[in-house]
Amino acid sequence: MIGYLGDIVFEVSSEKARTFRGFSRKTTGRWATHNLHGKKPELEFSGPDVAEIRFSMRLDAFYGVDPGAETDRILRAVAEGVVLPLSLADEYRGDFVITEVTEEWRHVDNRGRVIVSDLTIRIKEYADNEPGN
Repeated sequence: MIGYLGDIVFEVSSEKARTFRGFSRKTTGRWATHNLHGKKPELEFSGPDVAEIRFSMRLDAFYGVDPGAETDRILRAVAEGVVLPLSLADEYRGDFVITEVTEEWRHVDNRGRVIVSDLTIRIKEYADNEPGN
């Protein structure tokens, strides 16, 4: 197992290939700008911002994955605002929500079923700021 995002398991085996490519992470700080008359503005650090991650997935029936069912499951997580733990290389990376999914159908069979699709997925870190967390 390569890792997981909730119940989406990234894995490569002789029966199945479900993995990602083009993984990028954006980490920023939050800065307030205070304008001063006749001077350059002053910046004030107000804290870290949530991380944003983007990656692509190819869902291919020839590699043991049902593209329609997989996509439906991911779209449900978006629609329901499900918080998902992210783990890569046996390391917990935090909780995230899927904020955007772009779906591109590559191949469809003669019955209209998607055989191969590409998804581009954006996730944002879910910060639990409750006391004690």
